[in-house]
Order: sequence, then structure tokens, then C-alpha cells
Amino acid sequence: MHWLAALPQSKTPPANALLLGLVFICLVEALTLYLRLQLPWTGVQLASAEQQVVGQLANTSPVVDLLSNLSTLQALETPTARIELQPLLLAEPLSIKTYTQLNQYIALQAQLEQAFTGGMPVNLITAEQQRITLSITPYTTLAQLPAFFWWFALANITGLLVGVVVWTYKPHTLESTCLLLACVSYYCAGSIFRLLISREFYLPPAWLKVMIPAEALAMNVFLGSLLTILCYYPRQLVPRWEILVIASTMLLLTLNYHFQWVAMPWHIYITPIAPFIVMGTWLFYKQWQQTSGNPIDRTTVWILQFSALLPAWLIMFLYGFPLMFGVQPFISEVTTRALLVATFAGWAIGILRFRLFE
Repeated sequence: MHWLAALPQSKTPPANALLLGLVFICLVEALTLYLRLQLPWTGVQLASAEQQVVGQLANTSPVVDLLSNLSTLQALETPTARIELQPLLLAEPLSIKTYTQLNQYIALQAQLEQAFTGGMPVNLITAEQQRITLSITPYTTLAQLPAFFWWFALANITGLLVGVVVWTYKPHTLESTCLLLACVSYYCAGSIFRLLISREFYLPPAWLKVMIPAEALAMNVFLGSLLTILCYYPRQLVPRWEILVIASTMLLLTLNYHFQWVAMPWHIYITPIAPFIVMGTWLFYKQWQQTSGNPIDRTTVWILQFSALLPAWLIMFLYGFPLMFGVQPFISEVTTRALLVATFAGWAIGILRFRLFE
């Protein structure tokens, strides 16, 4: 697919494009790290276990001798308020089922922020009614960041570099441009996700009001970019103007999610994107038909299927559909992100072994 060559092209040499990609990574990582270090530190991180809130203790936590690791936690108390620690606090915002729950999630974050920044003593109440006063440090240091914060950074950067390298190798084609856009958008969503899963008790609501729609937009761009590749590569299946339809639809879904215009049935975020995964499967079938007799294109289609659609369907069956129908998901949010990173691993194998996009 080379019709992008008819559009005005950047004169940036491939080496400079790679350098720009590295600069972009440094800027996003610096911003993510800066925001994470602004959060207070107690050495206790909320986690979920069997629908209960538990506390994971850092080795250097001031309460390590007072609280057992993975103790069930019930509430947080200050002299003026009591905040029940609900599993909703630990949800990834895009996994929340209704707008009511999403707004409640943000309200809980606001209560926790007020408790931690109000200058009053903060007591942690366990299920056994043990009362432990938290020692709160206003900021987090690099040494206090959890290890998975860095592991996710490495995975996200690797995924982005796949898109950058492919684009520098084969610039100004629709497929490589869409892959780059998918990698950039997923990297941005992954950076937001790292902040969400590495916080101890809360994120400031002012941040969340920007981060939640930004993550939704990034994930929609990621999905739309992969869908566009399936529409046009290795064979063009739909008219060129369909790109605008895909982009407009993803933008509309993001705006609807942010402004809460229409509450989708079953799930406010997953329900509207599920049909696109079905559409992607249909596109795979059509590509398979169109590439009959061409083993190279057939191999390309299989790589697209394995690396894009297989993780998507695994996530839907093991995570998305259970959330939609009120069942406990079979995999965690972290596992879903790992499966999405596998998408880029599939692309990398295709590029190195089968010279995908050649």
C-alpha cells in the first residue's frame, strides 16, 4: 500500500526519525517519573485479593513491624473522616462498568487525597480492627518506586521502538505509519497505566480527569490503527475514505466516554469497542481469501492474525466479556497489558523473519 506517497512527505531522514523517537521516549519517561515522584509515600500499597483490599508492604516501610504483609484492610481514618477501602479503589478506570461507578471512583480518590494532604494523622484500620498510624513522606524517591514500574517501562519502550524502527526502515507507507501510530498510542496509554498501578493509595482527581480520557483516546487510536492495517494490508479491502470513518468513530467514542453522553449497555468502554474486534476478524477472513495463491501475503496475514487478533480475543474472552456480564475476570489488568505487548512481539518476528512491510 503506497498511496501515502502521493501525500506531502516529511524530509526527515530515517536516522533523524529514530533520534526523534528516542527524544520522545525520554520526554514521556521524564514526565511519567516526575508525576510518580510527586505522590506521597508510606511503604504500603493497596492491592486486591479475593475481592478484598490488602496491603503490600515495602521492605523499608515504617510500619513493616506493625502490619503483616497482605493484611486485609478495612478503612482509613483521620480525626474528621473515615474512608472505607473498597475494591473499586484498585480498579483500572477503563475496566469500570458504569459512569456512576467511575464518578464514585474519582470521588474516593478525592477523599484519599484530602486525607493524605490535610496535615492530620492518618490511621489504617485492618479487618481485625488493628489501628496503625501511617508515617507519610510527602514525596516518593527513586529507590522507593516498585520494581514493576520499571519493568513496564521497559516493555512499553520496546513496543514503541518496534514501530519507530519499522517506520525508519519503510517510511511513508500506510501500514508502517499506522503501526507507528499504534505503537506511540499504546506507549502513551501504557505510561498512564504505570502511574495507575504503581500508586500506593490514590492519584489526585485533577490528574485523573486528564489521564482517564487520555488513556481511552490512546487505546482507541491503538485499536483503530491496527484495524486500518487489516483493512489495507496486504490487500486493500475497503475504499480509502474508510480511514476517516475509523478515525471519526474512535474520536466519537472517546468524546462520549469523556463527556458521558450515552451509557453503553453492559460496559461503558468495552461494549463499543467489541464490534471492532469482530470486524477485525472478518477482515482477516477477507484478507485470507484475497491472498489465495500468494504464500508471502498469506504469511503476512497469519502474522497479523496471530499478533493482533489472537491477543485481542484472549483479552475479550478472559477479561472483557466477564467484566461486561458481571463475572470476575480470569486474568488481571496487568496480564491484559502483557498480552497487548505480545502484539508488538509478533510484529517484530514478522519484520525480522518474514520481512513484513517489505
